[in-house]
Amino acid sequence: MNRNEEKIESFFALPLPSLNEAVLDISSRERLRLGQELHDSVSQLLSGVVFLVHTLENKLSARGLPEAADAAEIGHLVFQALTQTRNLARGLFPIELEADGLIEALTELAGTLEKLFGISCRVEADVDLVVSDQTVANHLFRLTQEAFNNSVKHGRATEVVVGLRRHTHGAELFVRDNGIGLPVQGTKSDGLGLRIMNYRARKIGGRLSVEPTEDGGTLVRCIFSGHLTERKTKNN
Repeated sequence: MNRNEEKIESFFALPLPSLNEAVLDISSRERLRLGQELHDSVSQLLSGVVFLVHTLENKLSARGLPEAADAAEIGHLVFQALTQTRNLARGLFPIELEADGLIEALTELAGTLEKLFGISCRVEADVDLVVSDQTVANHLFRLTQEAFNNSVKHGRATEVVVGLRRHTHGAELFVRDNGIGLPVQGTKSDGLGLRIMNYRARKIGGRLSVEPTEDGGTLVRCIFSGHLTERKTKNN
């Protein structure tokens, strides 16, 4: 079989001996803490400011004062800050995961990615598939974030698709992009990001593969088993 007929085989990110897994766990816990702080404290304070500014705007408007327009502008800016803070909090601590909502969290992550980078990003998932273990769901969410980061920063992708679907060995999470493909082996971009994803896959008993797509992009896959349930419907 010549080169033109060869199939492009998956390659697996090997664990980096110097990667301290304890450090990654500490980083995850700190990220969780910061996300909760942003949601529970900063977001609540900004919400209060928005309410007060809106009240002030109404009072100024009732008196026919021109400063009402200034108050409205301040309210608009604070609301923008509140929205960005909530997006940051959800990225650090995806609250939806507590309600067995990995797909919802991935959908929101995709929407945030579209707004931040101006690219196309969509989710293709079996909507009735639920990852019941929160730890597993969190590792899958973080793995997806890392894959997104590689797609946008290193792969220069303009279209990213993330999916969660059934597999013969359980379930499969995948992230596919139309970027410039895999980095040259041995470069820095070929190192830590892939190994972090591999670490997270191994933590949930899964297997990570990263491979080129037919159109030159990259496909990241994590196949895992267990921790799955069917989403209950109202008729059940």
